[in-house]
Order: sequence, then structure tokens, then C-alpha cells
Amino acid sequence: MSIIKTQSHIKHNGLFLYIIVLSCSISIVSAQVPQLTDEQAREKAISAIKDKLNEKFVSVHRLENLEDSYFDYQDYSLSGLSHGVYFFEASRDGTEIKGKQMIFHTITDGGGPIGYVAVARKTGKVYFLHGFKEKMTEFKDLVTDIPVKIDKNNLDYWGRVYFDLVYGQDNKDLINDSGLLKYGVDSNYCAAYWCSQNKSKAEHKSEAWWKTFKKTGLSERLESTTKEDNGFYYVTYKRLRLLGWSWFSPVKTGDPFMTDWTLRISSDGKNIGKSIFDSKSN
Repeated sequence: MSIIKTQSHIKHNGLFLYIIVLSCSISIVSAQVPQLTDEQAREKAISAIKDKLNEKFVSVHRLENLEDSYFDYQDYSLSGLSHGVYFFEASRDGTEIKGKQMIFHTITDGGGPIGYVAVARKTGKVYFLHGFKEKMTEFKDLVTDIPVKIDKNNLDYWGRVYFDLVYGQDNKDLINDSGLLKYGVDSNYCAAYWCSQNKSKAEHKSEAWWKTFKKTGLSERLESTTKEDNGFYYVTYKRLRLLGWSWFSPVKTGDPFMTDWTLRISSDGKNIGKSIFDSKSN
């Protein structure tokens, strides 16, 4: 009988503890601040851009890959486990044509890029990143409000996330393998010399560049390098600086070249910036 009573007592206590835990969980959930929906965040982003740039026609689309990348480095002890921010790419979706008696809104598909903005899911605060002149200050505000945690094992990837958010070039000129480098050089010469008219010349120039570059030995050393010094992390990338060209002047002097591009990064991501910019690789 004593055993039966003991088991019943244990079950009773276990059920009581479960009810307490469940009640606390419900209380915590109910106390959480509701987060912005996708639609609400879009409206805030569009409204903020219109006000800032005095634009009438703005559209945005989600950059979920950047949201996932940022989430990977959130400091969960400070921000919680939920995604803290939406990222959007903004563009002008048309122009206004004024006639004598009517005003027309001409809709265009991708009618001119504007840049990237972030919208905090809890507060609705908008951060103006790539494409806006205050992008560096806004980025630091972002990582202050929605903290991240960086260590030596994720420097390379975090540096690329930063590059995307602030420079918005999708890492296209940060090179980490020879295949990507050759594609970049081939494409650059093809565009600069107008392949539709001078394909053989573009190919000849690209092959000559690649042959010379391979002699430097750099084609085997394209991976990023990292180090830690005096409380900061440093990550160095190989960056392809492209041959300048335009549609109106198809052939420019000079050639693509490789540089070292180094970021200095603090462990909280707040202190981040160029340490060495476009120094020649050797």
C-alpha cells in the first residue's frame, strides 16, 4: 500500500509541475511583443524609402537568403531565437509622365534599383543599407539593435554577409576559386570588347590575361585567410577589380587585376570596416 501511495504522490507532483511549466510558458508567449508580418514590414519599408528619397513609386522584394544568413549569427542570449529582421531589395517601379490634362504612371519591370533596407520585426525600425549614403552608420545601428556574435570559425561567411548588406554586389568580385575567377575575367572582357562584334579579340585578351596570371601562382592561393590580433579578427579576401567599360566606349585601357581586401571585425560585429582596401596581391 505504501508503494502505491508513493507512486500516486509522485504522479500528482509530476502533474502539478507540468501544469506550472505549461502556465509559465503560456505567460511568456502571451507577454511577447507581436512581430510585424511580411506585409506590414513591406509597407514600412516602402513608406520609409518614399519619404527619404521623395520617390512616388517604389516596390520591394524579400531577401530571405540574407535573413537566414543574419539569423545564423544573432546573439540568441540577447535577441531570442526568432528571426529579428526582414531584408528587402527596393527598386523604382515606374515613372510619372505629366501631360496637359492628365498624369500617367508608367509601370516598368525593375525600373531602376534603389538598394537594400532592413526592417526590425519587433520595433518596425527601418535601416538603410546598400544604395544609401549612410549605409555604414545604419549597419552599425542594425547590429547594435539586433546583436550578433562572431568568432574565428565564421569570419569568412560573416564578412560576405556584411559585403552583401553594405556593398550589395552579391560577392561577385570576392574570389575564392579559379573557376569563378576565370568566369569573371572572361565575362569582363566579353562585355568590354562587345562579344557580339569582337568575340575573338575578347577571347584572346582573356586567354592572355589568364596565362600571365597563372605564372604569379595566385591561382592556387585564392582562399580567404583569417587571423586574430589585439582583440580583433581579420579576414582577407582576394578581390577581382574589373576592367572599366561603358556602352558608349566599348574598349578601355588597362586590364582586370587582383587585390587583397581585408575586413577588421569585432566579436559583436559592431566594429567592422575596411582595414586594407585594394592593396595589390602578391
